[in-house]
Amino acid sequence: MHNIIKALGLAVLLAASTAAQAELIGIEVGIAGWQASPSGWVESEKGAAFGQVDLESDLHLDDQTAGFAWVRLVHPVPLLPNLKVSYTPLKFEGSGQTSRDFSFGGTTIGASEQVDSELQLNQWDATLFYNLLDNVVERDLGLNIKVLDGSVRATGETSGTTSVDFTVPVPMLYLRGGVDLPFTGLYMGVEGSVLALDSQRIADAKASIRYTFASVIGLEAGYRVIKLKLDDLADISADFEAAGPYLGVAARF
Repeated sequence: MHNIIKALGLAVLLAASTAAQAELIGIEVGIAGWQASPSGWVESEKGAAFGQVDLESDLHLDDQTAGFAWVRLVHPVPLLPNLKVSYTPLKFEGSGQTSRDFSFGGTTIGASEQVDSELQLNQWDATLFYNLLDNVVERDLGLNIKVLDGSVRATGETSGTTSVDFTVPVPMLYLRGGVDLPFTGLYMGVEGSVLALDSQRIADAKASIRYTFASVIGLEAGYRVIKLKLDDLADISADFEAAGPYLGVAARF
């Protein structure tokens, strides 16, 4: 995450320099801390006995504080879409005693075993969008390509370690709307991407309020939810949710 932030910071400095010369390009960069709570189940072998593994009662995954960062570029060139790039690394860990047998990745972990577990779900988002409105009321519409790069690992004290990795790009509809409250420095908005195709359902949404001071720096607070309902996508089935409040800072040039 530290290297990503450094890379994003360098990109913003270069873009801001270009924008200052052209006085045409708008740049926004932000970073936030997110208190995320996991819930749901995963399955690596569809139809296998004891196949659905509960993230809380079987893997004992705990809440974690995650970070996410973004860069947003807006320009005035007609017909050419604007760009937003964001990165969200998620990592949940847990440890506890199992209450039942469950199977994952071809290995069965028995009841009453001590199990250590980890779920990672790193996400890159590249969004091309158009400003349909950009004044007091803001409205964006576009296409987001979300790359899900994840792994699930469980280690039983007698059964050993089993894990499943997956990487898959997903095209999603992107929507953003908000309103600037005049003379207050406050902005309230909602933003999200969604896919509903056959038996796959993916959503990533947040609602936020931001206070901007010194014309550039903004403090943002909100709530973010990621939902995945996957049916044998990259050999993984899941009904997963991570949700919680976040607090961040953003700068506009």
